[in-house]
Amino acid sequence: MTKTKEIVEVEKVVHPLQSIVTQLVISNADDFEVAVELGGQVKKASKFITEKKELITKPLNEALKNARAMFKPFEDNIEAVEKELKGKMFAFIRLS
Repeated sequence: MTKTKEIVEVEKVVHPLQSIVTQLVISNADDFEVAVELGGQVKKASKFITEKKELITKPLNEALKNARAMFKPFEDNIEAVEKELKGKMFAFIRLS
């Protein structure tokens, strides 16, 4: 699978943080302060990932919403047709 520009950008943010956090040992107050700073960077990276993902997913979700809306009247109509047909069939069975 070919990596997209967005994936490469996200990897450049995530991989270094992942490496730093994996190697981090908190054994004193200074280390803890480093961890707090890293926490801020992780939160920032999380927002960055969400933004990159939504650049792709928002248009797709909008297209999906539009496609569903396009077919909704027909789905509603066929549901009403099916209900009417079943009603007529049950009426026939009751009268038979």
